[in-house]
Amino acid sequence: MDDRKLKVYLDTSVISHLWQIDAPEKMQETLALWEEFKKGKFDIYISLLTIEEVNGCSEIKRNELSEYLKQIEYKVLDVTYEAILIVNNDNANITYKKLRDASIVYYIDKTFRRQNQNV
Repeated sequence: MDDRKLKVYLDTSVISHLWQIDAPEKMQETLALWEEFKKGKFDIYISLLTIEEVNGCSEIKRNELSEYLKQIEYKVLDVTYEAILIVNNDNANITYKKLRDASIVYYIDKTFRRQNQNV
């Protein structure tokens, strides 16, 4: 049987919906999902940029979201050197969000390839 966990990347919008009073349906769905994350069945990834965005929320929301983040285990992904090189390309039209997403995709792909080489 395959013991590997499904890898899940949490973007700021997912985390933000944990405390989204003006969108109760999305908040309830996200809270239900969070209960699954708390069981440890997934390898969870959050980028450093996502953490920075959460830290930029209002104090009340930031405190609430920080408490939720303490409930789960996750790995923090940093912006990679390769992603920075892409942004520095004169022909690249890269936004902050595209940089973050490219960093995550690169890291997860690199991790996946490394794990499969060891199989």
